Parts: sequence; structure tokens; C-alpha cells
Amino acid sequence: MTFFTRPKELDSYKYDYAIVAIVKNEAPYIKEWIDYHKKVGFQKFYIYNNNSTDNIEAILSGYIKQGIVDLINYPGEKGSVLPIMMLLKNIDMIVNILQL
Repeated sequence: MTFFTRPKELDSYKYDYAIVAIVKNEAPYIKEWIDYHKKVGFQKFYIYNNNSTDNIEAILSGYIKQGIVDLINYPGEKGSVLPIMMLLKNIDMIVNILQL
């Protein structure tokens, strides 16, 4: 059960609801965060990793294998706009509603 109701016109999208997030050293909390958002209806997570040193790749490996998470390395102090713009460029046919 989710908090979202799927309108019929959304049947052409691969995912109805997705989240884009930039993380740095969030490994202690990321599984709980993903599980919560899955329970309320989000189906896909595009996570940009900004130089984490806490083994986040290993923590997310199960979600990555399931296709729930795309983990993209995004090192440096480039700001938060570029990954969002890169994703939005190609996502209109994949996701109906994207939470930033």
C-alpha cells in the first residue's frame, strides 16, 4: 500500500515516482531512508555520491542489484544543480513524478 494513487494515464512510464539525491557519508541512514520512501510509493532512487568515505557502495549493493537504486559517482564541489540537470535531460519518458 502506498500514499500515492496511480492514475491510468501513467501506464506508459517505467516508474511513477522517483527521487534524486546527492549524498556524502550517509551510509548509517541511507537504508532506512530508502525503505521509508519505498513504503510511501517511490520506486526508483538516483543517488549521486559526493566523495563518501563510509562504504556506501556496499550498503546500497542490494538495492543496486534489484534495480531500485542507480548510484552515480559525483565527486567534488560542483554544486547540486548539475546532476539534477543531467538526469532531467533524459528522464521524461522514464519517470512521471520526480522528487528532488
